[in-house]
Amino acid sequence: MNKKRIMKGNALWTILLLFILISAFSLFVNADDEEMGEIMGSFKVDLPGSVSIKSDEYVPIDEVARTMESQLYWELKGGKIEGSFGGIRFSSDKFVLANGQLYLPVNIFMDNFGIHIIIKGDSYHIYKKPKHDYYYSSDLELVINTNKDRYKRNENLAVSILLLNKGKRDIRLQYPSSQRYDLVLMRYNREVWRLSSGKGYLTSVGSSTLRPDEYQLYTELINPSKDAHIYYGTYQLYAEVKTLYGGTIRSKTLDIRFE
Repeated sequence: MNKKRIMKGNALWTILLLFILISAFSLFVNADDEEMGEIMGSFKVDLPGSVSIKSDEYVPIDEVARTMESQLYWELKGGKIEGSFGGIRFSSDKFVLANGQLYLPVNIFMDNFGIHIIIKGDSYHIYKKPKHDYYYSSDLELVINTNKDRYKRNENLAVSILLLNKGKRDIRLQYPSSQRYDLVLMRYNREVWRLSSGKGYLTSVGSSTLRPDEYQLYTELINPSKDAHIYYGTYQLYAEVKTLYGGTIRSKTLDIRFE
């Protein structure tokens, strides 16, 4: 009789343990999906075999537009793709045309359209970018300025970066390292150069507090031509401040022309 009770007790504990494990796994999966953002749809991975395309690097924008029921227009112009997706204009000199479809680098979807695409199994999954990814607080503003907007390719650029608390409360910032800001130069929606401030000098967590109307001002003298191939034309420059909590604060872009 006692053996039967023990066996029943063990069986109940086993069932309870399995239930806890399944619940924990479900919470883990849901948390992962929440971290990725709101799922907006999915479609099968069907890459053309006639050309070499890596599924984690290029995505068929036609299928994304069809899945999201968004308007898409594009044309090949001057050796690059120009078009509009969901009312947002884009341009890229990196693309693949195959089987009547246009394949674009996956980072364009994140940077331009606010969606994140990953592969699970044999399908592409489309996620809406979480709002907190690029906004720490509506009261916190990041602004950059340069001394002019036209430069020679090997000329130094003087850049000022202003982080301002426009609100009525203190804002506490926590940084993952001594890195306080990045400066990023882009062309055709593709990053061509990046400067990380203070990177590698300190690995401990740093913090600072901005009181109402208080600001942090940084200045930087940069010369992207020393580290990257900068051609004649117009580029976009912006600043990022990465934090432990609240994501990444990003400034508006400035048009910089190299002559």
